[in-house]
Amino acid sequence: MRWLASELESYGNRMPNPWSLVKDPEEFWGDWSTQGRRLLCNLLEGTMEIWRDEYVQAAPHRSAAERRAYRNGYYLRKHWRTALGPLDPVRVPRCRHLRKVA
Repeated sequence: MRWLASELESYGNRMPNPWSLVKDPEEFWGDWSTQGRRLLCNLLEGTMEIWRDEYVQAAPHRSAAERRAYRNGYYLRKHWRTALGPLDPVRVPRCRHLRKVA
């Protein structure tokens, strides 16, 4: 639907100004930076869990002959510096290697 200039003028001050909802640049980019860091943190944590699962070669809470290690919880890595700024504490998965029984 196309609006004619004369129709828009008839609304006058009754129509809200959409530009009043736009934040100032610092606030806008600050929000993007926070969201970007949160997404990057989630991406890193998910990727490291997938890598750990591939390394362990066994489903959680299952025994398997080809198991290489056990899942051993997580540790928090604080102050991980990135191009987007420092990340919140990132949960890094840990493994405990199997002992070779002779």
